[in-house]
Amino acid sequence: MLFDLFPNGKKKAVTFSYDDGNVFDLELVKVFDKYGAKCTFNLIDKWLNCDNFLTDNDVKEISKTHEIAIHTQSHPWVEQIPNDEFVKQVYECRRALEKITGLPVRGMAYPNGTYSDKNLEVLKALGVCYSRATQNTKGFKHPQNFLTWQPTCHHKDAIECTTNFTKLKPYTKLPILYIWGHSYEFARENNLNILTETLDILAERDDIWYATNIELYDYLTAIKSLVISDGEKSVYNPSCVTVYATKNGETIEIKPGLNILQ
Repeated sequence: MLFDLFPNGKKKAVTFSYDDGNVFDLELVKVFDKYGAKCTFNLIDKWLNCDNFLTDNDVKEISKTHEIAIHTQSHPWVEQIPNDEFVKQVYECRRALEKITGLPVRGMAYPNGTYSDKNLEVLKALGVCYSRATQNTKGFKHPQNFLTWQPTCHHKDAIECTTNFTKLKPYTKLPILYIWGHSYEFARENNLNILTETLDILAERDDIWYATNIELYDYLTAIKSLVISDGEKSVYNPSCVTVYATKNGETIEIKPGLNILQ
C-alpha cells in the first residue's frame, strides 16, 4: 500500500499563507476564490479594525472559505520576550479570533519568522498544531516538525517555484508548494499579477489539491495515525479525515473508523 495521494486522488498540494491582516487581503480573497485556491490568513488581533487593516466582519467572512490563524497580539520578536508574555500573545490572539469566527483556531505563523526552543514548548502546551516560519526552502517536502514549518518561497519567487513544482517527476510523493507573503507588498509594488500568473500555471493541471495549512496538517497527520493489519487486509483510521492511498495500482479510500480491504 502506497500513501502517495492527497484527497480525491490528487498527486500534489498547494497552500498559501499571508500575514498581518492588511485590508488588501480582501483582494487576495477575490483572486483565490476565482481560482478555487485556499489560503491561511495569519492575523494580529490588536491590529484588527484599525486603519488599513481588516475588520471583524471581514475576518468572519474570510473564515467561511479560508483559514484564520494566529499571528500574536502585537507582532513581537517572540524569542526575545518572557514565556509568560508569549503565552499571553498566543492565547489571547487565538481567543479573539475564535470569538470573531466561531471556529477553532489551531495554527499560527511566527511574527518576523523567528522563534526559540522555548517557544516550541509553549506552543505544544497550548495545543497549537503548527507554526510557519520564513526560511524559504525552494523545495516541496513535508515539515519534519509542524511547529517549525518552513515554506517553499515568498511570492516574489512564486512563478519560478511553481514552474519547478509542475515539472516534478511522477515518483515524487506528496509534494507541497507553500507560498507566503504579505498582501500589502502586492499593493505597494503593484504586482498582483504575480499571484494571478502563478494560479494560471496551476490552473492548467488537474492533479492539484488546494488546501489551507490546517487541512494539510490534518491530512498528513491522519496518514501517520493509521493502524494497518498484517497483510494489509484492514486499516483502522482513528482520525476524522478520509485518507487516499494506492493498493495494487488502484486508488482506495480509507475512511474514518475500521476499513476492511479487498
